[in-house]
Order: sequence, then structure tokens, then C-alpha cells
Amino acid sequence: MAEKNNFKVAPVAGTFVTRDIDRHGPIVKMYMFPGLRAQELGISKAEVVYSAIKSLPEERYQSLKFEPLQAYLREAAAKWSMEIHIFSFDLISPQKSRIKIYTRAPNTSIEYPMDALTLGGRHDLSMYSAEVIQDVQDFWMIFIGDAPDVLPQSGAERGPGFYFTAKAEQPITPKVYISLAPFCENDLEVLKRLRRYFVTRRDAARMLLQMEIYEKALKSIYGTDYLEKTSDIHMLRESSKVSLIYADSSWVLPQIAEIMAEQTGCTSPQELLKMHSFGMSFVYFASLLGATFALPTARGPPAPRSCQISYPTQMIEFTPLENPSTSLTDFCVTSDTRVKYVEFGSIPATARGACQLEFVFPAGYSVAGAGTHQVNVWKTERPASLNDTWENAPKTVTTFGTVTLNSKPDQEARIIVNSGSCDSMRNFKIGLADTRIDSSVTYTQQFPPAEVVAGMRIVHSC
Repeated sequence: MAEKNNFKVAPVAGTFVTRDIDRHGPIVKMYMFPGLRAQELGISKAEVVYSAIKSLPEERYQSLKFEPLQAYLREAAAKWSMEIHIFSFDLISPQKSRIKIYTRAPNTSIEYPMDALTLGGRHDLSMYSAEVIQDVQDFWMIFIGDAPDVLPQSGAERGPGFYFTAKAEQPITPKVYISLAPFCENDLEVLKRLRRYFVTRRDAARMLLQMEIYEKALKSIYGTDYLEKTSDIHMLRESSKVSLIYADSSWVLPQIAEIMAEQTGCTSPQELLKMHSFGMSFVYFASLLGATFALPTARGPPAPRSCQISYPTQMIEFTPLENPSTSLTDFCVTSDTRVKYVEFGSIPATARGACQLEFVFPAGYSVAGAGTHQVNVWKTERPASLNDTWENAPKTVTTFGTVTLNSKPDQEARIIVNSGSCDSMRNFKIGLADTRIDSSVTYTQQFPPAEVVAGMRIVHSC
């Protein structure tokens, strides 16, 4: 798309200003492309951005708590080939201004967004609701699940990205965005995939009604034949507090607002703006399609969602000085190199969507041991067996997550490790992250039909 329209996704240099319009008033934002400055100084675009942020007054810089994000961006550049392309900030008071760093990577595996959402394990995935994580995973799989794991690094096929927001005394927030054109044949296919996504949501009836209004608006303006021939209307799908789709022509937006106002029973686009579903400007008209991905928001209790659960079929303990031993109930890892290899051999071949690895402990459940109880989880090349030794045990292929295992006194603790395609979620190694002497974590794994169920599980087919 970008090459066809002679449009650069991320120019080498330049600036532009945008104006967000919402019910609280406009916000003006400045965007900068750091490429030219990087070339002039002989450094990377990332270093240009880091230097700019570091040059802020000390008090302002410290309030942003930027170091963890900078450390993650360096890691992600090596791990995912993630690049910084745009740097932006709000033109308002420094205390309220947000600094945003826009990145892209050619990777499309489900592990990539899960890694970015936690800043490489610096945040716990359980900070997001299970519904939000499922929304992200389903949208990702529907739109780019059939793409190769690594895309060609070209302007037209540059992969999905994230922008990371830093604000004074606030935690860093990552949000995912996907350019749809490289993954869809035309704009009609975009509409079909959006419909397929919304039909699986908990509020499908409301979302499909809004989807129908949106489809009618596009077809009324462009015509079905044009939508079949082009893939440049849906420039961007952004996953945020409100989901956005940008059109390519500014003259389209008032027409869509007029059509949507008519079809929703509003007397004018201005009345449309007052509707609850329009949390942002009608200029970003697809807030009608507003699935919430990046952060949990205050909504009503979700409708019950039917999921399937698979439990470990084998847990083998390895230490340097003893033969491996197996137990499906005793979980213990220690700082003296006692590790667990876990196999999930019962995930059905018909499992739908992404699989999510998590630990669940009932209120007050005993999770014992000294130290922080923080564990690392790796995927392994194959399942372990009792014929393996400490030296030839299965090799790890990727770090999958780092979590802290503790129960809560008065409610269930659900600790999400990470998610991935189900066929890659069968074999894991678990070891203690806290390497101080005498550190450990131990609990009893319990399975259905036991009255109390606790420990590791994989949730899928929601």
C-alpha cells in the first residue's frame, strides 16, 4: 500500500501537528521523525529520542520514570527488531503532557504483543483483565494470525507496532496498533474480519449493530466496487481505550458523520458526539467499533465466557546432584538450581484462539518458601523425560515470562504468565528468578475433580 501510493510509513525527517477533539476540548500534539537528526549525528533514531528526553529538566525527567521503558526498548530492538519511528508530546503544561514513542517491528507472533504489554516482564500481565488480554489476542489472530512470523522489512509490509506513553508520576502504558493493508486483500476484507471479530465479543449484539452502520456509511460513500479494488481506506487500526480507524481522505469524515447521525437517529453530527460510545472525536469515527485493548476500563461485569482449561500432564523435577523425579502435585523450585519441567499434553488439536498460561490460587492458599517467590518461565524445545539428566535436559528456546507466585488472603489470585499459539504452549521450564541463597517457592498443585483447584493451567477456546 505504502509503495503503491508513494507514501512513506515513517519518513526520515519532518514534523506535523494534530488536534484531538473530544467533549473536554481540543488537545494539540506535536509529532517528530528523528531520522534526519540521527543521520546528522551518526547515531540511531532511538538514541536521538533518548537524548531528547534525558535533556528535560531533572525534576521533569525523574517524574516520567523513563528508565524501565528505555531498558525494554533496547531489549526489544535486539529481540524483535523493534525500531523507533516517531516521537510526540502534547502541547500543554509539562505536568499534564504525555510523551509518546511510536515503534514498529516485523514480527507477527502472538508472543511479541504479550512481551510488549509487560515491557518484557517488568509489568505483570495480570495488571490487565483477562477479557482485555483475550480481546487483544483474538484481534491479533483474526487480522495477522495467518501472516509469516517475520515480515519483510519494507515500507508496505512493516509489521505491527506499539506506542508507549510516559506521563509524570504515571506508569508507562503500551498500546498496540496495526496497519491493516499488508494483511488484507482489500477494504471489503477488512470489514469482513472486523465483523468476525465483533461477533465473538461479549456485547456482540450492540457491536454488530454499530458495525452495520459503519459498513453502510462506507458503502454509501465509496461504493462496493471501489472497496473491492482498494486497500488504502483503513490506514490504521489502533488498540487503545477507544479503537480508531483512520480514513485516507478528510472530505470523507463529515459525510460519514452525517450518515451515521442519520442511521443512529441523531439529528446532527453534533448530537452524535454526545453519545456515550463517542469517547473521542467523531473525526476518529470508528470509536463506534470501540473494543478496549490496552487498559482495563470501568465497564459493567462481563457476561460469562465459556473457556476450556488444560492442566499439566507431567511435571519433572531436575537438580544437579539427583536423578529426575516426577510428581503432578508437588511444585518446588529453589535457588540451589532445583527446576521444574512441565508438559501440557492434553491441549486438544481443536483449541481455538490463543492459549494462556496462568497460575490460580484460591483465597488463603498455601504458597510457601523464602524470598520473593518470583519465577522465570521458559518455553523448551521438547518435553522432558525421566531419562534426561541435568546436563542434557531440554534446552530453552525463549523466555516466556516472569511472575510472582503468591496467594491473596481474601480473594482468588490469578497470575497470568503469557499467551501464545496453542501448538507452541506444551513444554515449559520453571526456575526461581531470585538467586539468593535459601530462596524457594513451593505449593501443592491440585486438579479437578478435587474440591480445591490450584496451580498451573492453560486457558483456551474462549
